[in-house]
Amino acid sequence: MNITIEGIDGSGKSSLASALLPRIEPAIIVHELTATETGNKVHDWILRHDITSTKEIAVQSFKKLLEARISALEIVAKGMLEGKNILRDRYVITTMAYQAFKAEWGMKEFILSHLKKLSEIPAARVDATILLSVSPDIVIERLARRASSSKYRPDVNDQKSIQYYLELTDRMFHALGEVPEALVGKILIIDGNTHIEQVVNEVYKQLKELSLC
Repeated sequence: MNITIEGIDGSGKSSLASALLPRIEPAIIVHELTATETGNKVHDWILRHDITSTKEIAVQSFKKLLEARISALEIVAKGMLEGKNILRDRYVITTMAYQAFKAEWGMKEFILSHLKKLSEIPAARVDATILLSVSPDIVIERLARRASSSKYRPDVNDQKSIQYYLELTDRMFHALGEVPEALVGKILIIDGNTHIEQVVNEVYKQLKELSLC
């Protein structure tokens, strides 16, 4: 089984990955932006830049994110050969969604052509994508509780923050519908507003219904 978890920052991707792992062993979690030296360098670069600021930065970030994903495929392929289930805590496609489909930048065909090539690599293909749907107010509360603040620290009472995360969620949903099917597989939309145990149970139930575990 080769599945991936998608969602905006604060949606609970890492928490779900950790909680789901014991239910699908033998399995490994692959964090695409921190699994390799290349991924870590890309992660540092992303943190230092506003990837939605200009088209030039967006193109650079897309190429770097693609490098990070490809560098993680060796780990995925090794796990597959060892008969392990692959659980990707994936931020790469989600991050692409933040800037990829801005119509005014004309990047859509450029990005889709690269993703099509990526989809031809066996280790890049997935059986299902777990898409965590979480309301903006809960996302903002989760991010605000984090000990270390990022470039953007949201305020639960700030309407601009709520609108910001609504737009990110809409863009992510749209982007996942546009990328090659082999990179997303069956999309399972999961309510991420509930307790983590409920989320894990629902995910596991739907994976079993698809005969993936």
